[in-house]
Amino acid sequence: MPSVLYSLYYTALQLGTPGVKFMVALDTRSDLFWVPCDNCSRCAPTEDTVYASDFELNIYNPKGSSSSKEVTCNNSLCARRNGCVGTFSNCPYMVSYVSAETSTSGILVENEVIL
Repeated sequence: MPSVLYSLYYTALQLGTPGVKFMVALDTRSDLFWVPCDNCSRCAPTEDTVYASDFELNIYNPKGSSSSKEVTCNNSLCARRNGCVGTFSNCPYMVSYVSAETSTSGILVENEVIL
């Protein structure tokens, strides 16, 4: 069940196989959620934050999960096919937010989620 923290809806879940616990923000305008990845640049901090005392903030490693799959451009989940370099290349995403002038971008990855 989602909770509210500073006007942000979030929930805890396990991602991948084996499951790794994450606290994720729920974006009401998207069916995606974001976790800090092991090859992230300019990422939100996972240590010494206001949340770190309440939650262990993990880094996602897609190669560490046997159920992780990169989404290719020919997949129906890929909404940004125009950003693809080829049919079987990785599907890019980019979302920008007006609030706090933040954004996220990368490639889509599918994985198992346990609530």
